[in-house]
Amino acid sequence: MIEGICEKYPDKPAIIYLGEKISYSKLRGLVRRFAAALSDLGVGVNDKVMIYVANCPQFLIAYFGIQEIGAIPVPVTPIYTPFELEYMIRDAEVATIICQDVNFRYVKEVAGKTGLKRVIVTNLVDLLPWWKRTIGRDLIRSPRASSEKTTGSISSES
Repeated sequence: MIEGICEKYPDKPAIIYLGEKISYSKLRGLVRRFAAALSDLGVGVNDKVMIYVANCPQFLIAYFGIQEIGAIPVPVTPIYTPFELEYMIRDAEVATIICQDVNFRYVKEVAGKTGLKRVIVTNLVDLLPWWKRTIGRDLIRSPRASSEKTTGSISSES
């Protein structure tokens, strides 16, 4: 369905996020790039990928990208505690998780106790122009946490 909308309205805004417009054609391109990256990481058909991200463009990109390669999105609320997160990862048999950097410490805490193989980390301002990222990170103090890379973790800034 998203494919048809992207073809019909390529220049119309699909997302307006913090004053930035992302057109349907740009959204489609981001979804395809993310799907290709997931595939390159070894995520395949029927693999479950947890989306542990707030409402932001990355949520939609992840959701549609996961479906594009035939994997199964498992969206969960970003306010889950480590206990709840561990339960959901085990119960859904998730091998890959996409999380915000502010939640990375929770993911890191449960990763060794679950079947997680891959962690993809993003930030709420990653898709904004450089000057808005700078303002968001330095002046307004947008939520951001230390998410030092560990084995199997990938940042959306990479």
